[in-house]
Amino acid sequence: MKKIWSIKNILFVGALFFGIVTITKGQQAFRKGSLLLSVSEGNTWGNFSTSDVAHPDGIHANPVHLHGCRDPFIVEYGLSNRWGIGFTMGNDIFKFNPTSLYHTDAAGVMAKASTTEFTFDCSYHFFIRKRLDFSAFGAMGPSSVLVNSGTCDATSQYKASGFLIRTGIRARYYFLKRFGVFAMVSAYASGFSPQGVKGSTFGASYNTGISGIANEFGFCCRLCR
Repeated sequence: MKKIWSIKNILFVGALFFGIVTITKGQQAFRKGSLLLSVSEGNTWGNFSTSDVAHPDGIHANPVHLHGCRDPFIVEYGLSNRWGIGFTMGNDIFKFNPTSLYHTDAAGVMAKASTTEFTFDCSYHFFIRKRLDFSAFGAMGPSSVLVNSGTCDATSQYKASGFLIRTGIRARYYFLKRFGVFAMVSAYASGFSPQGVKGSTFGASYNTGISGIANEFGFCCRLCR
C-alpha cells in the first residue's frame, strides 16, 4: 500500500510541475546577478562501509544501509543567465549499531552518526521560466563524521574527516516575487579518515565511506539586482 501511494505522489508532483511549465512565461526566475538562498529538510539513504587500515589484509566490513535525515542551507549567485556558483552547509544524521562496522564492543548498542559538509557548488540552469527554475549542479568540499554512542555515564565516539562529492537536480517555484518553494534530489559519495583527528575512543584505525542518495524540500528566497 505504501508503494502505491508513493507512486501516486510522484505522478502527482510530476503532473504539477508539467502544468506549471506550460503556463509560466515571461520574466526569468534566474538571471545574472541573482542571489538565491534556500533552506530545506529531507531524507538521506546512505551505504556505510569501513576498512581497518592497520590490519595487514585490510579488514573490510559489510556495508550497512541506513536511512537518515538531512538539513542543508544553500547560497547561489548568478554568474550569467545560465551559470551559478555558491556553497552548501549541511548535516546528515543516522542512527545505527556501529559494532559490526568498527568491530568493537566499546561502541555500544546504538549510536548517532552526524556528518557535516561544506561544499563549493557550480550550477547550470537548463530550464527557466517566470516562476520556475530547474538546474543541475555539482559540488565538492570538506566533510567530517562524528559517531556518538553510549549513555550519559559511559560514552564513546569516533571522529574522522574527509571529502565529499555531490551531484543532482534542483527545482525552485516562486509563488511570490522573491519567495518560493525548493526541491532537490542528489547522489553523493564521501570518504573519511581518523588520522590526525583527536578524540576517537574506538575505530581509531578505521577509514569510513558513506555514499547514497537524498531528497529535500523547503523554501527559497531570490534577491536580484
